[in-house]
Amino acid sequence: MDSTAKFVLNISSYLIFLCHLIIVESDFKNKYKALELLVTKALCSIEGQHLDLLNDIPSEDQYIEMVILKSGSLAELACLIGTILADPDKAHEVQLYGSSIGVIGQIQNDIEGMKSWDKKNDILNKKFTLPILFLLSVEQNHKVTEKIRNYYNGLIKQNEILILSKDIDSLLEETGAFLYSKVTQQLYRNKAESSIMSLTINRIYKEALLKYI
Repeated sequence: MDSTAKFVLNISSYLIFLCHLIIVESDFKNKYKALELLVTKALCSIEGQHLDLLNDIPSEDQYIEMVILKSGSLAELACLIGTILADPDKAHEVQLYGSSIGVIGQIQNDIEGMKSWDKKNDILNKKFTLPILFLLSVEQNHKVTEKIRNYYNGLIKQNEILILSKDIDSLLEETGAFLYSKVTQQLYRNKAESSIMSLTINRIYKEALLKYI
């Protein structure tokens, strides 16, 4: 894990514990339900982060499951805490769009992680993300994807991958890896939008929520 990732992880852990302390000291009627939610979703996110750090995800479906745990749980938590404290009966409606927002954000990070060949590039960091997993699955016998697999397995050096950067960029476009990621992202965007529009609140607030997706 690089220093930036460690910093972000520490900050997120700090905020979760701070949130716990604030709720404990509050006088909300439903604060213990909120605390139970906080612990449950935090544990789900930690499980997802652990799976992400293991970086042993063989398929797109399993990757999405990891993202729902890692990112979906935290977004869901952010959306649900206030709802639970105010009106627990509305929790199910909010839960649906909260998780989807987390998935949307993670897939966007995946796409951004392949836009340039600097130290943040996901292939150079041997990360398995949605576009990379798709590329490796549809081009199993391609000489370029074979090089990527060899790099991930420590059989070749980073400079050999950098030489192929333009070929990899072309393959990501030609195979539809980016398109697949964007379509998957749009599916979750549709889920979130449908959930938000079904809320029994003023349309002004619905439109404000839609800005987050």
